[in-house]
Amino acid sequence: MRLLVTACPAASHFHPLVPLASAAQAAGHDVLVAVGGGFAPRAAAAGFAVHPVGGGIDLMSVPGGPGRSGWARMVALAERTAPEVIALARRWRPDAVLRTPPEFAGALAARAVGAALVEHSFGLVMPRARLAAAEREIAELSAAHGVTGGLAEPDALIDLCPPSLRPAHLPTGVPMRYEPYDGEPAAGGSDIDLCLTLGTILPRLGRTEVVRPVLAAAESLGLRTVVLGLDPGAAWTPLSGVLARCRVLAHHGGSGTTFSALAAGVPQLVMPHMTDQPDNAALVAGTGVALAPDEVTAASARRALAHLLTPAARAAARRVRDEVAALPSPAATAARLFG
Repeated sequence: MRLLVTACPAASHFHPLVPLASAAQAAGHDVLVAVGGGFAPRAAAAGFAVHPVGGGIDLMSVPGGPGRSGWARMVALAERTAPEVIALARRWRPDAVLRTPPEFAGALAARAVGAALVEHSFGLVMPRARLAAAEREIAELSAAHGVTGGLAEPDALIDLCPPSLRPAHLPTGVPMRYEPYDGEPAAGGSDIDLCLTLGTILPRLGRTEVVRPVLAAAESLGLRTVVLGLDPGAAWTPLSGVLARCRVLAHHGGSGTTFSALAAGVPQLVMPHMTDQPDNAALVAGTGVALAPDEVTAASARRALAHLLTPAARAAARRVRDEVAALPSPAATAARLFG
């Protein structure tokens, strides 16, 4: 079968799709990725045929801002990419489209050609009500391209959440084990006590105010600390290789970061700033510590880190790790969905 993969052009959006798309490709399916041209080389490096769309855009080059719902940047991205994605779908005729929830052009393309739509969560399945505002905003775009009905309801939802952590109000989907994809891990390296990262977006927005108090707390505890990603121009460092030798992870609550730590069995200090980050912070509150950015002081961070270094915190994180490992693999999920 033919599988069209669409994602917003950013690592945090595209990387979660890689294990399932790779499993489908390994099973003999024809996989094609349509993504903003500014991210196309990164997508191609994951081993896929890539069709760049929207010119040289990546996620952060698309304007967001006031005047629209919280989906402003994603709707603007769809306006740039939908003409090409829909045209590609009409030429290539995919049997299924695999997309992440905020990537709307793929949903319109699936509707346009009658393809099955598989929605792949970053971590938690996105509540349908949260997408309602986007549905209203892309109605004009949908009509302009002759797509009736707007956003298609997905035929399947990929659910990466360990059952014991899933919030009761969220819909359930097709369960799948979270397998991090973030490039080749760095070889070797010494053990560390703390890794601090704010992902790929917040440093570009200048939202790094929690770094200083966390580092002060780490120094007061005598922790061996590694900081990742604060310089947007620095070389990419795969998180998975660091987690393999790390005792505690302090981070912003991005889905990829949160679920990578869950899969690795590493206790987490989560400091959420925006989008789905508060949801992820709430998800790990039973096994980690969540602090709002304005609650992060040297004293509060020291208390949190001291707790997360205890054997009890480590044991709780390992129980979740084992639960993640018991979920169906991407290969088994690809066979279930695509045959």
